[in-house]
Amino acid sequence: MAIPKNTKKAFIVKAQQRWGNKYDCSKVDYVNSRTSVVIHCKKHNVDFEQTPKAHFAAKHHSCSECYEAEAGIFQNKWREKLAATQRLTCCPFLRYTALINQVFVKLT
Repeated sequence: MAIPKNTKKAFIVKAQQRWGNKYDCSKVDYVNSRTSVVIHCKKHNVDFEQTPKAHFAAKHHSCSECYEAEAGIFQNKWREKLAATQRLTCCPFLRYTALINQVFVKLT
């Protein structure tokens, strides 16, 4: 089925194809791909603004609360792996940011 471009209906169809029923797009007032729209996260019951372009480019989550929950799980796994493989003590404020950043930890 061909989806017509640049309409609210087309945005909703594409969002449902990408994310399933995770988000409610009934508040969307579609103008173009670079103008923010209001999207509702059903899991966290929050509205957030995002451009349609960014909404479809997101790899994992569009809702900031969904992203933070997922990032927190990753942080804990990273700390556990670091401590187990290299006998390192991680400070509670230590956060994984990127592979290119230096991280200083204390040897135990």
